[in-house]
Amino acid sequence: MTAATQPLRIQVTTSAGWGGRESLPLDIHRLWKTSGIPSILLAGEGTPLARRGEGEVDIAPRGRFGLAKAVRRVITVNAPSSTQTPVVLSHFTHDLGPLRWALRGTPNVRLIVIKHVSPGSPKYDPLHRWIYKRVDRLLGVSEFVAEKCRTAYPIPGERIGVWHPGVDPDRFAFNESARRDIRAHQAATDDQVVFGYVGRITPNKGIEWLLDAFLGLTADVENARLWIVGGSSADERSYEDNMRQSVAAHKCGDRVTFTGYQDAVHEYMSALDVFVTPSCEESFGLTTVEAMLAARPVIGFNIAGTGEIVADGQTGILVDPQTDRVNGLREAFVRMLNDCNSTQQMGQQGRSRALKTFSHQAMIDRLEPHVRND
Repeated sequence: MTAATQPLRIQVTTSAGWGGRESLPLDIHRLWKTSGIPSILLAGEGTPLARRGEGEVDIAPRGRFGLAKAVRRVITVNAPSSTQTPVVLSHFTHDLGPLRWALRGTPNVRLIVIKHVSPGSPKYDPLHRWIYKRVDRLLGVSEFVAEKCRTAYPIPGERIGVWHPGVDPDRFAFNESARRDIRAHQAATDDQVVFGYVGRITPNKGIEWLLDAFLGLTADVENARLWIVGGSSADERSYEDNMRQSVAAHKCGDRVTFTGYQDAVHEYMSALDVFVTPSCEESFGLTTVEAMLAARPVIGFNIAGTGEIVADGQTGILVDPQTDRVNGLREAFVRMLNDCNSTQQMGQQGRSRALKTFSHQAMIDRLEPHVRND
């Protein structure tokens, strides 16, 4: 199928956050447009996606009626230019009610839902049964998410599948110059081993386990450092304050660094020696893939999305979440510190795995059969 005969792809998300649920639709939109594939991305008015994609995305007015009207307009105006019936991809399940109304009278328009986070309570009430009856395909970003969706949503199991996202491999390639500059800025010497967490400082990320595990190391391992790269939102500031107070109480402020929010995450990945993802609830883990593309070995728990990304003993160390989590992380730190050659080898193998499995191109290739309904 040539680009000229491809169906129009309409992605929709009004989510007001900024993470994979918002950045991935923009990545996909850009990749499709670069390939000459007809693509429209509808973002919610005033959202981070609307701001970051200014000039590239269409804006849906606030409110459910505004979204439904915008989708209807896009289909009406643009469908005649496509030789095939459009496909709508929803990245935010809160948008499904308006989409159900917008797609009335268009039985040939396929609706695909990409589920970026694990679902909450089951949706089997009459309203949700009516809404999800219109969904042709639901794709979880990991097998963990897809399995949760199979029990949470009134959708036949054969309509639920897995779609792993991907990351730009060039942007996150190892950068020696950035590594040197950032480590100098953070006063990290060449002989120090820097473990790092990259992401929001929020309770469900397991940062307290990470800190407890690392603080138990510092009396014996002088050359280990820990960076917490990221910030907290206003309503989570007390959680970050507690983490900082714990470090101060252990008198380890010279070994643990809170960098705050950083735009150049790709450069910070290169400055780390080992990436740590301490969450036991990670739906997928784009930052884990980013670290692997920077040839950083990964320490994480063998659960949820992390267990689907990291190959234990090859690209990192997976800790059993059913055991003492703090002690498990600490033992993984020690293994990395005691065998630098294996640590570097894991990093290189991680990049190879990410290039093959979790690159932008691999992501698009995985999505294409669902869009074409092969």
